[in-house]
Amino acid sequence: MQSALDTMEPKLFRHWRDLLGPLAKAGISARPLGDYRIPVMAFLGLEDPAGLEPDEWLALSEADSAQFERYAPAFRDKALAEATYDRWWDKEDAKRRHRYLTGPMTYLTVIAAPADRPAWFERTRTSWRRQHYQMFLLAHYQRAALLDMQDRIARAADNTRWDNTALLSEIESIQHRMAVFSSSRSFQEISPQVQCQELYSRLRSRLSLDALYSGVTDDNALLGNWLMAREEQRSAKRWELINLWVIPIGLAFSFLGANVFIQPLQCLLKKWVPDVFLRDGMISLGFLLPALLGARLYHWHLRKKQKGR
Repeated sequence: MQSALDTMEPKLFRHWRDLLGPLAKAGISARPLGDYRIPVMAFLGLEDPAGLEPDEWLALSEADSAQFERYAPAFRDKALAEATYDRWWDKEDAKRRHRYLTGPMTYLTVIAAPADRPAWFERTRTSWRRQHYQMFLLAHYQRAALLDMQDRIARAADNTRWDNTALLSEIESIQHRMAVFSSSRSFQEISPQVQCQELYSRLRSRLSLDALYSGVTDDNALLGNWLMAREEQRSAKRWELINLWVIPIGLAFSFLGANVFIQPLQCLLKKWVPDVFLRDGMISLGFLLPALLGARLYHWHLRKKQKGR
């Protein structure tokens, strides 16, 4: 806990450090953004799955340990109804003993595995290793990508970390990545088959992908609105400075005109610069250079002030 407070970063548990060790050795850093548990898939073949009790079914879907305390019956039954997919399950029919379980961190299939296994048993296991694995991986990839974008938005909103140029670059990068994710990496469905559609929909629901996506898009929009409001405020301050100094000075030149400023300078320079055109050019340049220098100094001051924030 103290390490997390000192570094403001969550601590990696040992199983994550062991798993990500090769990446760390290659110089690729990783930060946990989700649950400390590792998502798990399992294909369980039992002699008689109908013998499992409701508490055991829910424990499987939640990846609870054998000694985990049992839930209240009303809560258990509601949670189990959300976790089970029973297209091929009927406790009273010995031929229908195949059940899918979807939990927040789990995806399991529990199937009757008699000694004399039917031909479709291996086909089911093969599809579990291919299509179901791809569905599970895709759903968790989308969750990881959304959590990463949510974290980047939160860090961008902390403007003490950024100067103005870096912040604009980071927000542009977030906007681009969000557009790419929405257009080519976020999938509401992945198959025309009913079972695949329903199981994938359950996986998305258990991972709360739709709510997470809405939260990220809302936060992204708020970040953009905040940046626009900040830039409008800075623009208003610049215009306030212009109204306070530049316009009054310009009006003073306009009203006082050549009698106060230009003619005395012409008389002063007439002795050394006889050519009237060259003399007027030098006077114009004398007014223009301080104005340009003042504008550059003001711009430098603004950038230095922004970097110091």
